[in-house]
Amino acid sequence: FADAFARHVPRLVRDRLGSAERRRQTGQADTVAAAVLWLDIEGFTPLTRRFADQGARGAEIVAGILNRCFDAIIERIAGSGGDVIDFAGDAVLA
Repeated sequence: FADAFARHVPRLVRDRLGSAERRRQTGQADTVAAAVLWLDIEGFTPLTRRFADQGARGAEIVAGILNRCFDAIIERIAGSGGDVIDFAGDAVLA
């Protein structure tokens, strides 16, 4: 179960969980050097409206577009050593 769950948890969090108890016992602070990225896909709302009239088929098209965009974004972030922390609609926090 843990392995299946692990792929949905950012690497940063997984790494910290392993040493959390040791840090708690010793009173060590947990510090991380980081850069934060908030990325929002421009034009997503008009795109969604454009396909809304097509019902379920339009939703499938929009989902496919969003998945391709997210796949490319996630690949770039992971390839640079980063972690995706959260998704909010058509936005990514990394």
